[in-house]
Amino acid sequence: MYKLETSDMAKGYLKGQKYSSAMSAYNCFILGKNLYEAEQYNLASEWLLEALIKSEELENSLKDNENLVELDEEDPDVNVDDNLEFEEFFDNDDFEDILRELQDEDDDDYNNKLDNANGIYPYVSEVQILEYLPAALYNAGHRKSAALLNDKLLKLEPENVYGLANKELFVKGVRDERRKRIFDITPEPISKYHQLYHQVCSGEVQQTPREQRRLRCRYVTNNIPYYFVGPLKMEELNRDPFVAYYHQAIHDNEIEQIIDSVEDNIERSKVGGNVNPRFDEIRVSKNSWLYFKNHRFLDGVKQRLEDITGLTIATGEPLQVANYGIGGHYGPHHDFHEQVLEDWKTGNRILTALFYINHVELGGATAFPALRLAVPPIKGSMVVWYNYHKSLERDYRTWHAGCPVLQGSKWICNEWFSTKGQEFHRPCGLKPDHEVSLPYKGWGIEIGSTLNNTLSGNTPTSYPLHQQLCHNHSSRATISITHHTHHTKPLYINKATIAQPPHTTSE
Repeated sequence: MYKLETSDMAKGYLKGQKYSSAMSAYNCFILGKNLYEAEQYNLASEWLLEALIKSEELENSLKDNENLVELDEEDPDVNVDDNLEFEEFFDNDDFEDILRELQDEDDDDYNNKLDNANGIYPYVSEVQILEYLPAALYNAGHRKSAALLNDKLLKLEPENVYGLANKELFVKGVRDERRKRIFDITPEPISKYHQLYHQVCSGEVQQTPREQRRLRCRYVTNNIPYYFVGPLKMEELNRDPFVAYYHQAIHDNEIEQIIDSVEDNIERSKVGGNVNPRFDEIRVSKNSWLYFKNHRFLDGVKQRLEDITGLTIATGEPLQVANYGIGGHYGPHHDFHEQVLEDWKTGNRILTALFYINHVELGGATAFPALRLAVPPIKGSMVVWYNYHKSLERDYRTWHAGCPVLQGSKWICNEWFSTKGQEFHRPCGLKPDHEVSLPYKGWGIEIGSTLNNTLSGNTPTSYPLHQQLCHNHSSRATISITHHTHHTKPLYINKATIAQPPHTTSE
């Protein structure tokens, strides 16, 4: 999605900005090995190849250092600075200065420069890397490359059990396969809508200046006397459907109490609601729930939500608190339930109010592909949007997603207001106004990612009384959504066929 280069990540760079020190050959090897054991062979190949490159560079630098010492012993009068470019490492005899200069290196891993009596620690040899890399490439379909690197393994260690066991298999694979580039990976086909989601998250697709020209930032009071002195700070993000920021909408002490209240009972998020609760790769996060009646410190948050939205929270859901770690995301979905059932009790989600309650270093935006809008997480701000038209028809343009977190961690909490109980707060319109969103109706269905009722875990619901008065049910078709679960693609070969490197547990 973000199109990050493995080599840049290994150097500590994300989207052109340095976030951490460079990874060592050992770090890259451990990551690649774990990916291999998870059967993510393409990614494993990239990280193991990066480990091999770093290992070779390290071995070459150690050999150069050894040659330098031998040269100095043979001829003490030789001026090292004039013959070899090692001034930055050996410009004086003070070892502490040498270490300090090595720590300042941008692209070289400091840990890999510490040479003790037996070499480098933590250390991984080229042989250890090559026991995994050819197997990963072969499983990923790059058989010629697998054969070449297996030959390299046997040159380094002619009796290596994995190299000998796999040699015939790799050679046969080359004969059976047409020539390919090493990393000529054919991406799995995805719909144009899911591709748009990726582009919005990465920033490739954005709203045009023409679309943004009517958007305003302003102070609002919603005609509530309390805000005449300290008005709300609203930033419009989209006019139709309405999407807006409310900045400084939650206080630091409230944030601390919210996070403290869920830390002991937060668990991995599920999709499917009460009907078919399950874990799914579409949602990688942890969540918990806070009930307003049980947590009096939420009284101010509750009042603020009602003041900002003009809706009643009495029929709403508990406050959901969710945490996304690195790579955490939530694929495209609608917040409303799609099934139309006769349930007069709960209603459906008319409005979403989402608080960002920590600073996220990189990634984690809330993306609206149909609007070409990515809302970055700003601590203390709340983003709100209506999931329904005034006519109380679903607004399919609110198809949205939580983009993957690249650096840091993302904490959010959100409230879903119900359609029930809003008769006098947001009366339904007298004219149909939903035609504009009908072209977007099939977006989630086409890619199989409209996981209805995925957030709340409540039973899917239908229209309450006031909503039924706004609809002609005789002309409404019920949509049946099939839930899709991710299935791992078949391997090119049976794993029992290839000699597997040992599966060890790393610290």
